[in-house]
Amino acid sequence: MSEITNFKLCDLVDKIKKKELSSKEITEAFINRSKKSTKLNSYISDNFDDAINRAIEFDSKPNLNKKIPGIPMAVKDLFCTKNLRTTCVSSDCSRS
Repeated sequence: MSEITNFKLCDLVDKIKKKELSSKEITEAFINRSKKSTKLNSYISDNFDDAINRAIEFDSKPNLNKKIPGIPMAVKDLFCTKNLRTTCVSSDCSRS
């Protein structure tokens, strides 16, 4: 099978609906890609454990009526989130 992270969003949704891929498989693929690209310094915080738990929860009781069912997402660090540090990148910036 092709690399999961190379699929278009609409294809991932279709594969979840057809049970060709699970939310957990998709989530793990994107987490692995994120971990391999840490040198890009794209993320301040991660919530990978929660993402996996939510994927497992979705797979056990899928709600396929959602717009993007079972698809993980990254959110820019400018929204306040419960139980997750929000910095708006202000506290971790340093200049050489």
